[in-house]
Amino acid sequence: MMSNYIVKKAFRDKFTKDRHAEGTEYKAGKERAAELQKKGFLGEEVNPQVPNEDDYLKNILSKSADKIRSSIDGLSKEQLQRLAELEKEDKNRKTVMELLEVLTSEQDEHKEG
Repeated sequence: MMSNYIVKKAFRDKFTKDRHAEGTEYKAGKERAAELQKKGFLGEEVNPQVPNEDDYLKNILSKSADKIRSSIDGLSKEQLQRLAELEKEDKNRKTVMELLEVLTSEQDEHKEG
């Protein structure tokens, strides 16, 4: 399986003869990557599959207040608090803020009892 790696030091690929600049991404299999890492050309594997949580939460907040309610079932207290922060920074809708406050306090009650 091929993965992307950060180029730490510019090099020319001995197989393709392509040049790879420092700071760019280089696609390689595990063996080839290990060889280039040992020589100091490549850094760690880049993991583009990890979603940015703020982007995920902002996507929820891009919906109408009615649709937000159905989209936030199962979110943790921390995620609800972050949603409230993001909402306050952006649209600061009263209905959404009240909903997030209620859900956050409900989670507190469930933990206590």
